[in-house]
Amino acid sequence: MEKIKTDLLLKHLFKNPATKLIEIILGKKINWQLLQDTDLKIVKNREADLVVKLEDNTILHIEIQSTNDPSMPYRMFEYFYLITDKYKPKDLIQVCIYIGKEPLKMSDKIQFTDWTYRYRLKDMKDVPC
Repeated sequence: MEKIKTDLLLKHLFKNPATKLIEIILGKKINWQLLQDTDLKIVKNREADLVVKLEDNTILHIEIQSTNDPSMPYRMFEYFYLITDKYKPKDLIQVCIYIGKEPLKMSDKIQFTDWTYRYRLKDMKDVPC
């Protein structure tokens, strides 16, 4: 019960004009807009193409992609979270294999200021047969 009261108090403090505190945390002057709807629900089913456990407890995840999908890095990140949450692997190797006819244009990463997510992206046209 005490934790709930503390959480509510902290949410209240951060939702009210706490500009100075946020500026101290970020280390710079800011202008900000409070987002009112912070309830982040997700209901979707994801089925990976191939997920295997290697002998050293590393998980290998492979997705086959036939079109240039600009949202692919976000899909792979969803798989990253879901696989690591479910299996708690020592390591996770993710590979997206592109088999499309068009030139490969997808990105292999998501880049933000404080972090980068990256997976392996392989164009089958570059694989010697």
